Amino acid sequence: MVFDCGVSHAVLDFDPRELPERLRDTVLSHSGEADHLRRLPGGLVDELRAAGAFRLLTPTELGGFEVPVATALEILEAFGRLDGSTAWVVWNGNIGVNAAILPPAGSAMIWATGADQIIANYATPSGVATPVDGGFVLSGRWPVVTGADFADWITLFAVVADGQGADHPDVRLFVVPRADVTVSDTWHVTGMRGTASNRVTADNVFVPAELSGQLGLPPVIDRPLYRVPAFSVVAPGGAAAVLGMARAAIDEVVRITVGSLASNAAVQATLGRMDAELRAARLLLLDAAADLDRSAAADVPITDQQRAALRAAMSHANQVGRNVFVSMHELGGSTSLYRANPLEQLVRDGLAATQHVNNAAVHFELAGQLMLGIQPDAPVY
Repeated sequence: MVFDCGVSHAVLDFDPRELPERLRDTVLSHSGEADHLRRLPGGLVDELRAAGAFRLLTPTELGGFEVPVATALEILEAFGRLDGSTAWVVWNGNIGVNAAILPPAGSAMIWATGADQIIANYATPSGVATPVDGGFVLSGRWPVVTGADFADWITLFAVVADGQGADHPDVRLFVVPRADVTVSDTWHVTGMRGTASNRVTADNVFVPAELSGQLGLPPVIDRPLYRVPAFSVVAPGGAAAVLGMARAAIDEVVRITVGSLASNAAVQATLGRMDAELRAARLLLLDAAADLDRSAAADVPITDQQRAALRAAMSHANQVGRNVFVSMHELGGSTSLYRANPLEQLVRDGLAATQHVNNAAVHFELAGQLMLGIQPDAPVY
């Protein structure tokens, strides 16, 4: 189907899988500065935007690449090999799926000024939206919103005040201009410092009805990418970034391991084992995502089992990534402690990234429950 919201932009004429390599030098040259500033430098954000890095999941009519989920994960993994914070910002700023959730008039508002909109997000409902004439009044505090400082728009989840009660709250997403909220400087952390994952506060912000939407409804755009549930499109990106960062950590240890240390059997075994585990975790994540892509392309409903398998693959990737970071830190010896060596930041960033709740081990339960014929208490996102 053709999507028409009254706004259109030209599609960039190249394979988006080339993006990490096209931006390699720029990303690498800004990595240390981002860590120091606790946000991506403005020049790097500008280059990411100009290159189309925030168009991955945006409809083609709006100038987006509209890539399958598995392709988006490959791209984010490749960014993770370059710099964890950059990969995290690219992941979190790619919320073009909003176009398949919002009314077309809402998409027209968001993309009115161009295709390269950065849309930050926080998916846990941490606010309350009160219905008013023409929309909602939104108030709340969302504690960790990656890239909020330099986003154009921020997608925030909240509970509608007159919803269905505590047992079945009416949770919706609300897209607000960055200028309408307050971003507080709260991201004082040891790892992933460049993500600027600060707190966002909304104080009685009016949100037009056109900029609010509900998950779980038929997509506004009936095409393969948007037939995949929105959470399953967006959430796996963090796991892909972790895998890329873990690969960079292994590569760095291989680079600095010389002389007698390279002849050490324990070192060799650890590298071989971590490499094998990381390759397997990568294949599992991409296979689980590709399974959803295939169903969506065939217009076959995606099952809870498929979505839970993706969640399990995300958690598995996270566990393997954490093991890699710890193992590479050990193999690096005292070199791992020096700020001048890339391994120091790789381990800090990697361990911080694996703390993300999306990839927590608790999500293995969803897959196990469904295998046993038990309907999970929590929704299978």
